[in-house]
This record gives sequence, structure tokens and C-alpha cells, in this order.
Amino acid sequence: ADLVAQGVTAGDKAGWSLAAVGDATGDGRDDLLIGAVGAATGGTGAGSAYLVAGTASGVIDLDQATAVLVGEGADDQAGRAVAGADLDGDGIHELVVGAYSEDSGAPNAGAVYLVQGPATGSIDLGQADGVLRGDATGQLLGGALRAAGDLTGDGVDDLLIGAAGDDSGGTDAGLGLLLAGEGW
Repeated sequence: ADLVAQGVTAGDKAGWSLAAVGDATGDGRDDLLIGAVGAATGGTGAGSAYLVAGTASGVIDLDQATAVLVGEGADDQAGRAVAGADLDGDGIHELVVGAYSEDSGAPNAGAVYLVQGPATGSIDLGQADGVLRGDATGQLLGGALRAAGDLTGDGVDDLLIGAAGDDSGGTDAGLGLLLAGEGW
């Protein structure tokens, strides 16, 4: 492989999710975001997502990542899903991290965090630039994320968000949300 990015500690589960996120560092090259749902920096099972610059090669440990996005609290599983897109049209891509077990809105309601680029250093997701929180027990918001391109035709990228445990259409019917880039 041209790049091998290894988890930092036992149980990190690095690579649970992966995304090519466009240029999130501002250096003109596309970057990678790697989710590690078991990372414990923010508490046991809080999870993290690691931004690896597109210039990286060889074997690296993720503690050498350009940015580390650290889950808010224990068992949030931040990094369950990751994505990146230019959601504000400035040419620098934002990072999006799903934590489907986050409990602020309700137990296991989930949350989706937005971090503006360029991103560097350690970033506590509790201080993210934008947060969308689930509001129902077991909703699991942020269990799936996908950059969607410009589906709304407003000139900026959009984002698809999954909430597999949502009960709006019946028990665990689930739902998918389209969030227009400027919707944050």
C-alpha cells in the first residue's frame, strides 16, 4: 500500500469508517478522514476521527495525523461515520463526524459534528463549529454520512445523514436526511 495509517492504541478500531474528504488542510491536495470508534481520548469509547494529509505516505501512526477530532463523552462512538465536503463554498472542505451513540438529545439519539477547514491539531467535538443532535431515544443520528455534491443547486455541496433507529415511520423505520450545505 502507498499509505498505512495505524491506530494509536489497542481497541481504537481505527478504520471503522473512511472518507476522501477533499482539501481540508488548505494545501491544494485532497485529504483522508479515518474514524476510530473505540478511541478513548474523550472517555472510554468516545471515539475520534483522524485527518491525514494527502501528502502522507508510507507507514504512519494516527497520533501523527494533521488533526484529531475527539468525541465529546464516553461511549459516543464518534467516527462511526465520517465525511467531508465544501459546505460553505470557500474552497476548503469541512469535516463531518457522526457519533450515533451520543446522548445529549436523548439516550443514543446521536449527533453529527461539523468542523470548518482548514483543520489542524486536537479538536474537541464539543467545541465543533456546528452540531446537529438527535432528539429521540435510539434514533442513531449520524450512523451514516455521505457527501452528496450539489443536489440543491445552490452552488455548495450538500450532505446526506442517516438515522437508522428513527421511529417517525414506525419502530426503527429509520430515515435519511439531506442537509443543504448552507443549512448549518
